[in-house]
This record gives sequence, C-alpha cells and structure tokens, in this order.
Amino acid sequence: MRGRSKVWYRGRAYFGVIFGVVAASLLVGVLLARPVDAQEAGRESAAVFCATQQAVPRAECEALLELYQRTDGPHWVRKAGWLVEPNVCAWAGVTCAGGRVVELNLSANRLQGPVPRTLSALTALSSLQFQNNSLAGPIPFEFCKFQPHLTQLSLGYNLLSVQGAQVAACVDAMDPGWQLTQTTPPQNIV
Repeated sequence: MRGRSKVWYRGRAYFGVIFGVVAASLLVGVLLARPVDAQEAGRESAAVFCATQQAVPRAECEALLELYQRTDGPHWVRKAGWLVEPNVCAWAGVTCAGGRVVELNLSANRLQGPVPRTLSALTALSSLQFQNNSLAGPIPFEFCKFQPHLTQLSLGYNLLSVQGAQVAACVDAMDPGWQLTQTTPPQNIV
C-alpha cells in the first residue's frame, strides 16, 4: 500500500508543478499585456512599415496608410499591394515620380469616412481622384496646401462639406462645382 501512495503522490506533485507553470505563464502574459485600441495599433504598425520602406518620404507613406485605415481600406474594391507590398508606388491607385507620390486615383473604390488631414503630407500630388465614394464630413483645411501644384481634383459624388469661406474658395478653385454633386444623407428617418 505504501508504494502505491508514493506513486500517487508523485503523479499529483508533477501535475501540481505543470499546473503551476501554466498558471504562472498565463498570469505573466495578462500582466504584461496592455490594452491597445485599434487606432493606436494601426499607428504603431504604420510607423514600423513606413520606417522600413524607401520608395517615398516617410510622411507620405504614413499619410497613405492613415488614408487606408480611416476610410475602411480592407473593404476597398481595388486595394492590391496596400499594406502588403513594401513599395508604396506599386499600390493600387498610387503613382509616383522622382520618389514622391504624384497621383492618387481611388475613384469608385468604396472609400468611406472622413478625409484625413495627413493627406496634406503628399506635397508633390498633382492629381487626386476621390469621386464616387462615400467620403463624409468636412474637407480638412489642409487641402488648401495642395494649391497650386494640384492640377486635377475630383471630389464629386461623396458626402463632403466645407467649413469656412477660405476652404470653400480653395476647394472650388481646384474642383469647380464639386459641391453640386455631393449627396445628402437621409435625415429625420424614424
């Protein structure tokens, strides 16, 4: 009987050690983990990605990644290369020249949400095509920084607006009549 109790005790001791190691590992993992919201995680991954790519200046890369993240990029119609291809100039809708983003054509691509202010980092941009999407909200004041080098701007058929006469004047100068094409979301629906 004594021999059997030693075997039972050893088996129980091994189980206790294994259980203790697993529990300690889980506890350490929980204690080391910190809550991170999706936007913060996106910024961190963008910073890492953009620090390693060399096709365009880092600020331009970060502006493109923020555009992707803020306008529901995973659901775009044409998104080949975005967040996958290390050369941002090979991403769908992006055209580069001389190591700078010069054209961005994301028309009819299911972009939705606000236009990020960081797009103003694309200082060599000559063509921006955003028509036929679901972009919404005010056009950032920073869009006025695109003048005079932006020669083609198309914002038609979105849900965009402007705040302030100065922004309205500069956007009208780049895309005359754009406001006439903005759709109005339904209001007071019960």
